[in-house]
Amino acid sequence: MTQGGAPAPVAKRPRWGLRTLGLLLLAGVAVSTALAMGGHTVGTLGCTVLGLGGAFYCSVQGIRDARRRGLAGILTDRRPPR
Repeated sequence: MTQGGAPAPVAKRPRWGLRTLGLLLLAGVAVSTALAMGGHTVGTLGCTVLGLGGAFYCSVQGIRDARRRGLAGILTDRRPPR
């Protein structure tokens, strides 16, 4: 409860899977651009490393989150429909 008596807002859980897909998309676009240009530049190489490294981090965090909640929590802990 907050000071005014209103319930505290529920914090959203991070969507690790969507973040992983977004970062993999970034890496894929960077590799495609590098292939079209004939080689990596600092920008395409940096985006590739950032995308793959970020996707790895998000995958590890998602697995940790799933292990912490357990199978029942993964299947039943859904947001209410709009």
